[in-house]
Amino acid sequence: GGSHDYQPGGDNWNIGATSLLVAAVGLRPSKDNFRTALEGGALNAELNALIATLSTGPVGFSDELGTARYDLLRRTCMADGTLLQPSRAPLPIDRSYT
Repeated sequence: GGSHDYQPGGDNWNIGATSLLVAAVGLRPSKDNFRTALEGGALNAELNALIATLSTGPVGFSDELGTARYDLLRRTCMADGTLLQPSRAPLPIDRSYT
């Protein structure tokens, strides 16, 4: 079998806690790579693409050659390939830790 990161109910998209540490030391948080094609095992592809883009780190997709959903990937960047990212990564609010 492969990775269990994308099993139903998984929270691979939740990078909030690690983003706090990474951002505190001046680095850019990053979300793990993700798949966009349902036949490739993609779950929550839109959510994963959004989190990867907002993370301020690289946006890495891991679809098999020729199966990526380019309609989804094009929404993460401008026509010249520049990623549409905020100046700093979103961080969890204090209330999320109570």
